Amino acid sequence: MTSLTAYFFGEFANSFVLSKLKYKQNGKRGISQASRFVWSTIVGEGLDSLLFMTVGFLGIMATDELFKIVLTIWGIKVLYEIIALPVSMSIANWVKKIDGFDVIDDPRTTNYSPFSTR
Repeated sequence: MTSLTAYFFGEFANSFVLSKLKYKQNGKRGISQASRFVWSTIVGEGLDSLLFMTVGFLGIMATDELFKIVLTIWGIKVLYEIIALPVSMSIANWVKKIDGFDVIDDPRTTNYSPFSTR
């Protein structure tokens, strides 16, 4: 359950940051798109790693060791995102081309609640 909860919060944070940055950058592709992917990963995977490790291991292992592991896991995830960036961007752009649309959420009208039924 800890893993699922951490994943939920991390993915929500990832999507939220990605949406806000896409709006701010007016959906630009290229380096702007790459920066959105990386920054959303930094936030989302940081939260995921922190929650999972803290809930799962706080009090079981030394705090300094726990902190080192969180940073290591987080760093590996971000590094992987950077390495996989060309593939991620190609797939995202291909899907947008096939679908024929590219939505930019307007934060003034978008309901970011993960519990919304609308």
